[in-house]
Amino acid sequence: MKDRQEAALAAAGAVPAPEPPQPSSPSVGPDPYRTAVVAAERLREALARHRLAFPSLRGSFPTPADGPIVEAGGVAADVVERLAELLEGVEPRQADR
Repeated sequence: MKDRQEAALAAAGAVPAPEPPQPSSPSVGPDPYRTAVVAAERLREALARHRLAFPSLRGSFPTPADGPIVEAGGVAADVVERLAELLEGVEPRQADR
């Protein structure tokens, strides 16, 4: 159908509207739910390298205000303490300061 519309526009001398821009952030793709699921998996794998786990970690449906959401769920206090130790030992990225 799109080809027929483009042919009709070309025959009339009209220029078709440009495609809408895709999100520029590599973390937000065209499917926000899929983006959240991938982000959750990435965090799960990173935590596992340090023998940490968030049992309820999962990607969730996006919200209009926040976009893709990752739910961390209930996390044991000792796991949070270990994660805090890890993060305290790492300098923040320049963009985060």
